[in-house]
Amino acid sequence: MLPFFNAREAAEVGTALADLYASNRTARGRRSPHIEQAKSLKELLRRAASDVRTARLNIFKRAKLAHCFKWRLLEKGVDGATADAVTQMLLLHLAPE
Repeated sequence: MLPFFNAREAAEVGTALADLYASNRTARGRRSPHIEQAKSLKELLRRAASDVRTARLNIFKRAKLAHCFKWRLLEKGVDGATADAVTQMLLLHLAPE
């Protein structure tokens, strides 16, 4: 029963993904903000799929990953509506098929 609740790895992955998204979002080039946001979101989802592939995420670990991801985004200065939308998109992307 204890491995079910061991979500340390999921929390670390969520924090790392939020750091990646926030750093890509702030490093804007010559393109428009919409293109940069779409590019950073695409990179986030690609990285999330590769990082989570080996980890077996149950419902508790998935919730912990989302919680750490969202709060790290808020700490990095992303507004609440964007953090909610990106977190929801991440969870839908990671949902089991």
